[in-house]
Amino acid sequence: MNPTCVPLVVKVSEAATVIVGIPNIGLSTCVSGSDEKISFEIAAENLIWSRLSYIGIYNDQDSYDMLMSDLFKEEDGRLVFCESEEPRLPLLRFKKIWSILKRRESDSVLEDVLDGKEVDKEDLKAAVDAENKKASLLDDVVFSSLKPIGQLTDAELLNRYSPESSSEVVEELLRRSKGRPFVAFSSERDGKIDQEITLRMLKESRKREMPIHYKVSDALYRLFVAGVFPSQVFYECPVHKGVLLLDGYCDECGHSWEGVDYKACQFVRLIVELGQCPKERPSLRQLIADARSCSSDDMNALELDYPNVAAVFRERCEEDKLPSLRSRTASSEASHVSDPFNVRTKPRF
Repeated sequence: MNPTCVPLVVKVSEAATVIVGIPNIGLSTCVSGSDEKISFEIAAENLIWSRLSYIGIYNDQDSYDMLMSDLFKEEDGRLVFCESEEPRLPLLRFKKIWSILKRRESDSVLEDVLDGKEVDKEDLKAAVDAENKKASLLDDVVFSSLKPIGQLTDAELLNRYSPESSSEVVEELLRRSKGRPFVAFSSERDGKIDQEITLRMLKESRKREMPIHYKVSDALYRLFVAGVFPSQVFYECPVHKGVLLLDGYCDECGHSWEGVDYKACQFVRLIVELGQCPKERPSLRQLIADARSCSSDDMNALELDYPNVAAVFRERCEEDKLPSLRSRTASSEASHVSDPFNVRTKPRF
């Protein structure tokens, strides 16, 4: 096999010696030629390459980078080496092979030093530098994790920002940005933040009002307020403006809206906006039951009881001006403070 990726080829060759030492492994059928030992080693290497190919690892640099990353876990290797077709490797032998394949070069050099073996000075220096760098990065991570939120740098704070961030992170970003939009996403669909642009916009937001869009070269980015993720969509209760549903349930009215057609929910919101929503719980339960029986093409159950609202509903529908119950933020409190339908912070869609 051509050594396209030398480190991986070397590791496979070393790992093959572990297989050669396994009695009755079933490699004899692969042996050919006069030198039985070399033939066994070649067969063992071919077996390893074959099993690695099952999980997408080939003799190239990209594959090696993936193998050395956190993408591949020991259980992935165990599946193809110990639990797939014959010959299956004993678990402990596989663990030895996996440790060889996943071993970093700096680890190998330092192990040789500890074993009293001679190593190249340049290799040793590179290994020590790599270990020092890892230790420094670890210190930075640990130190950063212990710092109070208010003492984090902008970059450190943004590294903690995600849809699962604590409210303290979001509140601190809102404070630093003065509530202005500054978060840019390289992929709105995946919720992936463009760290470089976002960091720059955060610094700008301290000094001035921010635009809704920001253009870099030919790319146009929408800017969002902290706490708003375009990949996430939350729904308000049709009856209680600003109250977000949790799995379709509204804590204010004590009813579930799960399974109710979205247009029917918009109809109910119009009933509320036009001041015709019933106050008594039995009547409210009946309204929800009527909404549940409706579909996008059939609003008959609601239209019969609310003919005036039905006229407004049809007019708004034609003008594409029905109320939006979708929200980009998971904060009910924020929805109460600002208009949940404000195009600037939560565009209708």
